Amino acid sequence: YVKLNLIEIFENKILDSLHEIEYAKNFLLSNNLTYVIILSEAGFTEQIFLSLAKKFSVNVILLQHGVILDNSSALNYNKIVAGVLPIDSDYFFSWGKISSNYISNLNFIKSQIHIIGNMNIDRIFETKDQHSNNSNYVLLLATGPRNQQSIGHDVNAWKKYESTIKLIYDSVSKHNLNLIIKRHPDSAETDFSETLYSDLSNVKILKNGDLSDLLLNTKIVLSIGVSSGTLEAQILHKPVISILSEHDVFGNAQYIPDSCIETSIEEFDETFSRIITNDADFEQLSQKGNEFIVNNISNIGNASSIFLDTLKKL
Repeated sequence: YVKLNLIEIFENKILDSLHEIEYAKNFLLSNNLTYVIILSEAGFTEQIFLSLAKKFSVNVILLQHGVILDNSSALNYNKIVAGVLPIDSDYFFSWGKISSNYISNLNFIKSQIHIIGNMNIDRIFETKDQHSNNSNYVLLLATGPRNQQSIGHDVNAWKKYESTIKLIYDSVSKHNLNLIIKRHPDSAETDFSETLYSDLSNVKILKNGDLSDLLLNTKIVLSIGVSSGTLEAQILHKPVISILSEHDVFGNAQYIPDSCIETSIEEFDETFSRIITNDADFEQLSQKGNEFIVNNISNIGNASSIFLDTLKKL
């Protein structure tokens, strides 16, 4: 029974794949494209276009769209699962010197690297004068155990993750602040349990939506797991606290301690209380994050125009 079902699944997948390949082929042949821009080399559709673009002599640009884990243990993850390394792409458009240096130091990478900046930060940067730190809201960017890894299917890992969120909620509530949770938009990430939803019945929990509106109206940003949202927060001079988690099997990006406070859940309550009640520490953390962004993310406010100019010059 299982064998027959598996055969049927594979047969359907093969037919779907052939359809996607034929569609991509016709699209490339009927349009006089100079470049194909992809966000990952690991996606199913991206792999099809990447392969066909090579066949039809169309250049491929891999555009950085998220934080790259730059520690040695994450190399295979970056290659195979995340697809964030320009292994087959002709060009890599990076946010700044951190990702550019990481990529250029990998001796198997032959792609040309161009520093563009983060175009999403352009949009956030335009609103920087509208933000307020007088809000009573605390924003938690929550990335749970990922289903692409075995830990994403570990019941105990999920229980610990939800326990961490509950402890964060308790700490925030002690200061009469309101917690908002922005979950990672990955559709494959498991939803919270009914028990956690019940415990956090007065907390706004969002899966999708525009992060910039939340950032503008929050006092401080907390993060479990790697999130590019912390960079967007720091552009708005929001202080950031990163909470370490065991389900991040490859750890945090190496730059995190230089850009914000990195703490364990055991020390979070004390750390959060100090930052939220001490104006000098609050401002110092805010300044630390903003200075890091300015020094490490290129072309802030101009990345979109740099992107277009670079395309024209290639």
